[in-house]
Formats: sequence, structure tokens, C-alpha cells
Amino acid sequence: MLFSKDGRILVIGHHDGHVRFWDFQRPALLAEYGGDTNSNSKVVFSLSYSNDGEWLAAVSIGRALVVNTRNPKQPRALPVRIGNSGGTTRAAFPPDGKSIVTMGHDGRVRFWSLATFKEALTLRHSDGPWGTFEFADRGNLLVTVDGHGTLKFWPARPTSEIPNMSDDLHSNGL
Repeated sequence: MLFSKDGRILVIGHHDGHVRFWDFQRPALLAEYGGDTNSNSKVVFSLSYSNDGEWLAAVSIGRALVVNTRNPKQPRALPVRIGNSGGTTRAAFPPDGKSIVTMGHDGRVRFWSLATFKEALTLRHSDGPWGTFEFADRGNLLVTVDGHGTLKFWPARPTSEIPNMSDDLHSNGL
């Protein structure tokens, strides 16, 4: 569950794979998307808005559904699903608003262009079973961690890993 940046729209991801947009002030259903036919990817377990509130990503095991919310009363799902092979675990938007980032079971961090919805860059985090990430330092840094506790730091507009900044959380007892 996630509120729009202005607090007027409530977005709910459901166990059946649907994403529903509700007018929180009335309440009224504004739009509904999803319902992936792959039974392994139905549950929507993560929602993320871009900083400007124009884009929303809804993540299920299979892929990330990207919705343009320029008109909050009529959000429009794009006819493209992006994500990682083996399943996507997280999607979020860097502060620059030009891309969407996904990470998944394949241990890869993928940057997708919001202009073309083509993969722009892939970073190999690890061969770990899953992963997640967050942006830090006002959006200048991407921090990733995998299921083994390997923590890595990347520039938010990466071309390669930042040297000497990776750490293993398990070896430090975290």
C-alpha cells in the first residue's frame, strides 16, 4: 500500500496480481491493472513512486509493472513489463527521474530508461539468491545487499563499482 505524493490517491497491490488506484477522498476506484497469468508472479509485494510522482512501479515475482500517473485520476499502465530473469525483488526510481532500477534473484541490478523502457545498464551484484537496494547520499549513491549479506556501494549513475567501498555484513557480525 502506498499513497501518492499529494496524499489523494491510495495505491494497493493485491495478492491476485492487481494494482488498484483509489481516490482516497471519496473513496472511489480510479483504475485497476495487472492480473498476471503466471501463478508464480501474482502477489504484488512492492510499490514505488518516482520522486516527481509521475511514475509508479508495482513489483511481483515475475516483473515490474510500470504505470504513468501524470493524470492521477486516470493512471495509465504501460504495455511493457521490465525486470530480472528468475524474478524481480525490488524496483525504484533514482532521484534524477530518468530511469527505473530493478534487482532480483539473478543478482543483477538493472537500469531501465523511462524514455525507451530498454535496459540501459546492468550491474552484477553477486550470484546471491535475492537482493534489495536503496538510494543514499541525496541520490548520489546506490547501496545494494544480497541474501548472503554482501553490501556494495555504486554511483547512482554507475559505469562500474566504486572501488574499495564494498563490505560483507556477515564478516562484521551484522
